[in-house]
Amino acid sequence: MNPKQKFSRYVLALTGVVFSSFLIFAGSPAHAETNIQMYRANVNTSLNVYLSTSNTINIEVNPSAKPFSKSEFYISVSTNNDTGYYMNMGADSTDLVNTNNHTILMPTLSPLDGGYTESTFETNRWGYKVGDGNYMPFTAEANIAGSDGPVNGDRVDLTYATKVDFMQTPGIYENTVNFAIVANPTPLVIQDLDPAFCTETPTVAIDARDGEEYLIQRLADGKCWMLDNLRFDPSESASIAMKDKTNAPNEALGYLKNGGSTIPKYPVNGLDANESTYTSPYMVTQYKDMVLEDTPGVGSKKVGILYNYCALSAGTYCYDYDIDGGNSAYNLCPAGWRLPSGHGETSGSGDFATLWHALSDENDSYDRKNELFLTALSLPAAGRGYTTPITLGGSADYWTSDYSGNTQMWVLQMGYDSNGKGWTGFSEDKWRDGTRSVRCLMEERTLGDITYMQEATPKIITNTSDGTETTLKDYRDGQDYTVTKESSTYTSWNGSQSVQVTDNMAMMTRNLAIGCNGTGNTYGDTAIGKTLDYATSNVESNWTTPTTNLADDGSAHMLCDSEYGAYYNYYAATSETNTTSSNYYSGSTDIDPKINICPRGWNIPGNEAQTIAQRHSDTFLAQSGGIYRAYDSMEFNEGIGYWWSDWVYGPFLWYRSADGNWYNSFYSVNYHLWSPGKYTSGYYLRCSLLVRKGY
Repeated sequence: MNPKQKFSRYVLALTGVVFSSFLIFAGSPAHAETNIQMYRANVNTSLNVYLSTSNTINIEVNPSAKPFSKSEFYISVSTNNDTGYYMNMGADSTDLVNTNNHTILMPTLSPLDGGYTESTFETNRWGYKVGDGNYMPFTAEANIAGSDGPVNGDRVDLTYATKVDFMQTPGIYENTVNFAIVANPTPLVIQDLDPAFCTETPTVAIDARDGEEYLIQRLADGKCWMLDNLRFDPSESASIAMKDKTNAPNEALGYLKNGGSTIPKYPVNGLDANESTYTSPYMVTQYKDMVLEDTPGVGSKKVGILYNYCALSAGTYCYDYDIDGGNSAYNLCPAGWRLPSGHGETSGSGDFATLWHALSDENDSYDRKNELFLTALSLPAAGRGYTTPITLGGSADYWTSDYSGNTQMWVLQMGYDSNGKGWTGFSEDKWRDGTRSVRCLMEERTLGDITYMQEATPKIITNTSDGTETTLKDYRDGQDYTVTKESSTYTSWNGSQSVQVTDNMAMMTRNLAIGCNGTGNTYGDTAIGKTLDYATSNVESNWTTPTTNLADDGSAHMLCDSEYGAYYNYYAATSETNTTSSNYYSGSTDIDPKINICPRGWNIPGNEAQTIAQRHSDTFLAQSGGIYRAYDSMEFNEGIGYWWSDWVYGPFLWYRSADGNWYNSFYSVNYHLWSPGKYTSGYYLRCSLLVRKGY
């Protein structure tokens, strides 16, 4: 299989001799023997071919009685390939050769627009036709049939014909005709791209969201880059509802498309200069498909779409002030791709700068390094702007993932001087309200390559080896949390059949303590009332953690503990998305555990908690400080640990039995949970990030 193509290209199903021993005698029949061999490549596509003839195609040649002779047969093709197949026919030579004297030839028909009928067929020539079409001259290779989707018994009728007179030298004439019936290449889908298919050879990949094509290539830094500017428009993409195709939460894209009608876009004449663009998503789309011709070292490239930071973050970071972390973990890159990093001096650091250095050596001049960098990434001068793009064709800004302070981000700047000489550099004072271009980089990092919990994505979890344990920091308060990665495969019922399911999961192995006064790896013992936001937490809107101790009054409470972290009641753990105090056993549908106080992208765990607990029991035992039953303020059984789960009927439990052994399970509502204290009791919270495949 060729890793430069999505599927090994593809099925070579037929190749062989069709005209072997083409006999021509004056006044005698002529015939051709067929010797067809079947080949099947080991590929992901099925393609079956049937030839109607046996091994001989007979063509009667009798110049005196029937100067025009023909023979008909057909080929039947079946394939399950989503993009169909194509059939080519050709020969090393277009002439028939006399076997006794290779200097005596019978040429094919002369080129003629529209081809020949029987009455206009040239004398002492040979040719073919497909179906009911006209006769055509033979060529070294010609496409004669195909489909753009799966087919079952697609029939291709072929006719070979000759027209001879007594001027043609008698004898045996022969040629070899080859058929190639090939499954069409399946386009590379950029969201599903295996890193092995991104090579040093530029390859085209298609965005599943809108069909836009992007050139990708593994460059000198060993990373896989897009070589085109992003052109994804969430306000117009009919497939925006496709789950998990964007490096952003699905609900965020729904906001961009539907919240307040559609995403605002710059009109051609720009915005009112007084209109704020921090808190609303804006894009410059009118130059999306404009091609900048003859950019020095780059050639012709489309401008793409320019995004302000609110739009780029899929609406997850739309603030005109500084909040935790300074930037969003999400963006409009395809799922499995990310924004490049970059900051510092001209040579800088981060992904952009690493490539800048990798493309050159220390003996290259600064101008030469810039030239190599701009050429490798094919960066067009797509402009920048707060209204319509300015400096279009002269310079451009490219967003990075690096926060520089206040409401600003680091950006890569580039351009060309009057002599066509390129320049590059990083700037830290670029406000998030301006519109800039976007390049995406394949996500090939693991948990060990990132710093913050909010940076973790499903692709990073999948890339990480089982058993990996690392420490990540929470953007929101600087608290450090150990995190471990595991996976498990099991059989599950998807509603209609049993399926194999694989869970790739990362889970905190240290209890959450957001809202307490701790920092680093030290827990605090005082609740401080921390305001959580949509950019860095899984809350619907800004929400402040409680400062009141646990109580049985149907509202959010928490208790900070310097040894075990924080005890949250369920109202606090889910940021008060449900405060109904009745019917604790019903599993109220008002509760949405996906809205919670975990770091953005992480959630209250479900079944995956059992896998982590079984494989990392020591991390649970070390922080099993019991529970608080809020209604009687009693610390219950130190040495037993309760952690909230996404199962509305009960928490996850890690406990020691009478025999001294530790066990884990989901605690049933009918077993040691006391009404009405289920949601008002204080349990721990450990957040997880689950990637489930198989349903």
